[in-house]
Amino acid sequence: MKTFKQLISMFALSILVSAQALAAGAIVVNDEEGPLQTEWFVSVKSGSDEIAARDALSQCRSEGDKSCLVAVRFEQCAALADSSRFYRVGRGSTAAEASENALHDCPGCRIVQTACDASRLARNN
Repeated sequence: MKTFKQLISMFALSILVSAQALAAGAIVVNDEEGPLQTEWFVSVKSGSDEIAARDALSQCRSEGDKSCLVAVRFEQCAALADSSRFYRVGRGSTAAEASENALHDCPGCRIVQTACDASRLARNN
């Protein structure tokens, strides 16, 4: 039989894991053709990546952009790499891993944005 202290610890851990899973984010880009660097908008919200995506799309549209596109949704970390001709995105469990994934097969790109859910920002950035 488990002790009361073990049960409390398991309950607290399940709440912590659930709270971390409820944070998600999205990076939206203005995908308009042209020589300018890609314009991006980031949102990390409690809830689902859909809520974060809607918020980031709203930010993009409020700037008057017409070609707003959800580039990536994430529950851990994401990165956006840009070359001024094209962009790539990557996901990972840390900002560094997401950046590495975004730069893969992206010649001439540089990381212009990383984002993580709040629990990872404190530990990994």
